[in-house]
Amino acid sequence: MAKNTCSTPVINDFDAIKDDTNSPDTLSTEIKHGIQSPLLSTAQHFYKEVKPHYNLREPKGDKPTMVYFVCFINKKQVRISTGYKVYPKQWNKIQAITSSLLSGLDNANNTILNNKIDEMNVRFTEYINYICNNNTELNSNTLKQYIMNRKIDELKEARIDIAKVLRTYLSKDTSIKDGTKDNNLRFITKFESYLSTLDIKGYEDITLEVMKGFQQWCIDNVKGKAGERASSASINKIVECTYKLMKKYLVNNGLMKGSQYADIEIEPLKEKAIDDEIALRDDELTMLYNYQCTTKEDEDIKNLFLMECTTGQRFSDIEKVDKLIERKDGRTYINLVQDKAGTKVQVDIIFQMALDILAKYNYQLPTINKKKFNTRIKEIAKQAGVKGIEEQRYEQAGIAGVQVTKKERYNCVSSHTGRRTFITLLSLRGIPDSEIARYSGHNTLSMVRLYDKSKTGTKEKVMYDRLVKERPDLILKMVGEEPVKIDDTNNIAYQFGKAFSKLEDEHKEDIKKVSFNKEVDKTFSIINNDIDTTDFLLTNGVNEKDIIELMKHKGMIPEDIEVTYDKDSKAILKLK
Repeated sequence: MAKNTCSTPVINDFDAIKDDTNSPDTLSTEIKHGIQSPLLSTAQHFYKEVKPHYNLREPKGDKPTMVYFVCFINKKQVRISTGYKVYPKQWNKIQAITSSLLSGLDNANNTILNNKIDEMNVRFTEYINYICNNNTELNSNTLKQYIMNRKIDELKEARIDIAKVLRTYLSKDTSIKDGTKDNNLRFITKFESYLSTLDIKGYEDITLEVMKGFQQWCIDNVKGKAGERASSASINKIVECTYKLMKKYLVNNGLMKGSQYADIEIEPLKEKAIDDEIALRDDELTMLYNYQCTTKEDEDIKNLFLMECTTGQRFSDIEKVDKLIERKDGRTYINLVQDKAGTKVQVDIIFQMALDILAKYNYQLPTINKKKFNTRIKEIAKQAGVKGIEEQRYEQAGIAGVQVTKKERYNCVSSHTGRRTFITLLSLRGIPDSEIARYSGHNTLSMVRLYDKSKTGTKEKVMYDRLVKERPDLILKMVGEEPVKIDDTNNIAYQFGKAFSKLEDEHKEDIKKVSFNKEVDKTFSIINNDIDTTDFLLTNGVNEKDIIELMKHKGMIPEDIEVTYDKDSKAILKLK
């Protein structure tokens, strides 16, 4: 007789439950011929409520002891040896403990045991699902046989919940981060929805045609953020990740043959490389930095975003920036290993704003949930004054061509904006791609160029040059640079720009009462979408008479500026 386990007395290790009314031969006949067990017609059974657990043979000992699978059927205990042992002190009642505090050998032994436990749990689930789906009586002997070798003839036709098996292994996987695990769970759920439309009984039913069908199902059913069809890239990611999960959890655990796995790989959809993520300008970053948020959490989110923009690190790596700071020769260096590609980054901080933010937090940056970050940063950007309209291209799987939609500029701001902003800022300052890659951690220059928005047409470059010329005080200061001093007396554009901005901020209600013509409306459109209105006013002489008169009435025009009008009533500004 075996010794007692953690909780209850047990019967002999591999003996059948005494007084069991069903023999394997009886169950075999019932399963093969679809005959219900007589018990099912006279009693209720809730087999999905049967839950397994694991007990130790000698839970209070100091030596490695055998671990047993235990469950109860009709109030009688079934116990099956896992075939593996564990030190009682390294057992947490669910599985063996793995920890950096344990030796490498202990961790290896405990991992072997945990893998066996996972396997037995999956087999138990498969068996129970079969019993429930076929309205068949649960039998301890066939349960033992199936959990131990999964080779009994009676269960060859068992319907296996493949998505549930994948989900079970994923939940136990400690080798991937929580964010990746959440994404994989979503992919498995989509795969589960697709499989529910098919008659899939086991792993062998996953064929090339099934996987092609999954790809088409995704095209038809997966939607983008605005309800449109998902892009080819999104579909490819779902199918590819699901495919890889099958290898990791099914093939590697002996549930699916490697040759079968190799035969079900499908061609990915053709993708159109579109990157319409925006990069913020110097003046917008300055505006964000100076904006005081109404809550501490929003202020933390804003500053973490600005750290992305001024260090070039991903959201997932920003929290590492303050972990290993070195100061040498008047420079401050960060040292980190990036999560996504494992790239080692050891570079100096080049923007003064980043140093100022670190100092503000005493070199201990806050931690924010990514989902909340992406939700709030748009509203923060809006409140801070980020304006404009952006045309966003997108591609939909199964539909030819590229679609275009318009979005408010602040709605385009996200955790993806930071690296693009950083790379664009450096490119505008003439720093070569190879040098930028050292800071951003990109392994290829092609990705640096893709993120560099100054290379998309001429808009970014022209606006940056204007800002340098007319508002150099809004340009982000590099570490070691002297603050910019503005000579207001001879800069008409600067004086007018200050007056015009002040007018907008302090006299919005007065402006609403002025009857503007189309040219004035056009000017205000430019104000809302560009950093430079003064060049447009001075160079093109837009009909601004109503606005100029209002500004003079409010005392907003400097006394040393003379305003005259040409025959078309267009304003001309010059020093007296």
